[in-house]
Amino acid sequence: MITIENRIATVAKGLGLNYYFGDWNRINEAGDTGRCKFPLVAYLLPPSGVVNFDGPGVRETENGVLAFIDLTEFDFQADENNVIVQAMKETMINFIKGVNLSGDFKPIGGDLRYEVLYDRLDFAVTGVTVSVGLKEAVGKCV
Repeated sequence: MITIENRIATVAKGLGLNYYFGDWNRINEAGDTGRCKFPLVAYLLPPSGVVNFDGPGVRETENGVLAFIDLTEFDFQADENNVIVQAMKETMINFIKGVNLSGDFKPIGGDLRYEVLYDRLDFAVTGVTVSVGLKEAVGKCV
């Protein structure tokens, strides 16, 4: 079965982005051991979702968090760090465009609130996270 996570990974890889699926602890461990490369698109384990039985097939929505992360200096200057944050916002925008163009999901539109992250891991990182409901466009047969 092709999952929402599989589809997100395909979009990330299609855009030439480094990708990781897991929680903050696993991302931290993967970064520490060099198993993931930065900049990075991470799909955090979705905390909840919805299964819709209306219409043809069953469609799922995952309420997930996408993180767009890059390395920074531990004792950074605000203007230097802002350059990385802006780059990660651009990556996020391009990624959402890729998700919308994939046809696998209902288009994401309107206002999309992001949060800036700093030093979330054991090493110095910065970037942005977005919480998004990823709704499958086409249902699965049951």
